[in-house]
Amino acid sequence: MRSILQGRLVAFLLMVMLPACFIACGGDDDDDNSIITPPGTGGNGNGNGNTEPTDKVDDPEGTISLSMRNANNGKTYLDDFVYIDKADNFTNAHFVSLGKMNGLGNVAKIPVAGWAETVSAIPGCGYVIYRASTNTYYRLFVTEYTVNTLNEVIGSEVKYQRPFKGVDEELKPDNTSVSFSQTNEYGDFTETKTVTMLNQTIVPYEVASSASWCSATPFLNELRIHAGRATSTETEEATLTLTTLYGKKKEIKVTRFMSPYAKPDKESVNIDSYGTGGDYGFLTGVRCNVNYSELTLSSNVNWLEVAIDSPYDKSFSIIYKSKANYGSQRSGRIDINTKAGKTIASINVTQEAGDPSHVFSQQKVGFDKNGGAVTITCGIDANSEHATSSASWCTFTQNGNQLTIRASSTTSDRKATIKFAESGLSLEVVQAKYMVGDSYSENGVTGTVTYIGDDGKRFISKYAGKAQWSTENVKIGCIDEDDGRNNLAVVKKISNWEKIYPAFALCTAFGDGWYLPSYTEGGYIYYFNSGGRTLYLQDYYLWTSYEYDINTADVSGFGGGNKTSTYPVYAIHQF
Repeated sequence: MRSILQGRLVAFLLMVMLPACFIACGGDDDDDNSIITPPGTGGNGNGNGNTEPTDKVDDPEGTISLSMRNANNGKTYLDDFVYIDKADNFTNAHFVSLGKMNGLGNVAKIPVAGWAETVSAIPGCGYVIYRASTNTYYRLFVTEYTVNTLNEVIGSEVKYQRPFKGVDEELKPDNTSVSFSQTNEYGDFTETKTVTMLNQTIVPYEVASSASWCSATPFLNELRIHAGRATSTETEEATLTLTTLYGKKKEIKVTRFMSPYAKPDKESVNIDSYGTGGDYGFLTGVRCNVNYSELTLSSNVNWLEVAIDSPYDKSFSIIYKSKANYGSQRSGRIDINTKAGKTIASINVTQEAGDPSHVFSQQKVGFDKNGGAVTITCGIDANSEHATSSASWCTFTQNGNQLTIRASSTTSDRKATIKFAESGLSLEVVQAKYMVGDSYSENGVTGTVTYIGDDGKRFISKYAGKAQWSTENVKIGCIDEDDGRNNLAVVKKISNWEKIYPAFALCTAFGDGWYLPSYTEGGYIYYFNSGGRTLYLQDYYLWTSYEYDINTADVSGFGGGNKTSTYPVYAIHQF
């Protein structure tokens, strides 16, 4: 609270101030930031531009006097919004101080600059107040401080008038044509367009729109325009009519055109190597600002097909078909386009490279001379892969992931290839002119056809005699169960192997290509001979090249036999 002495000093200073001086009414920091109306450019607020701060001017029509207590003493509101705070500042609106003047009638113009949200309340000063919520201007004059019985300042005596019309002149917008085109994924024109009035002072006005979607809000010397939410891609127009409080009009044309917009959930996606075959897989979701029917999808690669699925209002899912990839990693792009062909969004797609050995349950298919059918598991779709056979005798059909290959009968050896064009994979098909049990004699190699497998493997066999598997009990690593040639290669690394491993030596004595069968191959010989087709076996046991441990190797039809024991030996030769 100010003391009595401070109050009297303030009163004395107010008495000695020259009323005609242009001392500004400052803010809390007492800096001189006020706007002073230059001589000869004033106005009386009724459209007349000749009022000076020192002129004797009557209070304007509609003037209201108000005793405003500050926040320390009850907080009196002007029109329920402006009040004086505890530091004797006007607050809760936008204010500009015009400096010292004779009275309320000398507040004649509305400055463009100098606006603040708080300004000091000083006797003898004029102000303009702007209430943005109602787009209303007030002019205000502080006549004197309000003091209590102790001569302490408890508020201010003011006069004000509203609406304050400012000067009567034409509005001068910097632009009379505004357009909107960009929206978000919901179709909202989120940008605000601003038109600035180029008048030297603010000319209050009201604004009306010819279209419900177009709205505009005046704020000081700006007009802020909004275009709402679009409902179509058609061009729409609206007219904003700006009318000053003196009735002068100005029009601003507003155009909106919704550029189609789409936003995928992901900008890049990875897909596996296997492909989707005849089915579609889900790729991603998309939000857009237009109906999905106004958009199209395209792929820039032939191995990727895309389509719109599950549309809902302004969103949809992208589904895809892809072909299997067993080459190298590859990339493609999905474009979201307008019907006019303009690309508005893209998704990068990367497909991993797969392992070809996992596509088919076997890499080769074999038949004997009678032909027949073999069914394998196939991880790709033959139809979408445009699969073809290189030979008319070899045909195929697919049911799900089951691929059935068929061959007619033959009297000659022959080969065919089933090619899967899109992935570049192929499946080899071989057919022999023999069947199991036939005698074989070609290029000096003779024997009995013992096995023709649907995996393409086939061999003849020949009885070699009886022998020990080895003369020593050592585990040497003969562990290939399916191909005895690999076990023979292990044995041949041992010095003097022909004497130490006699069963192996008996087989190789027939010449190149002959070897002791593996665990699996020995089983085929055993079951062949157990059918009574040979005279060589009496107990149906025979050595294989597979070893169990230091002392034991496999004997078909029996199990483990001591390596130093003697059993029949059959040699085999693939053809």
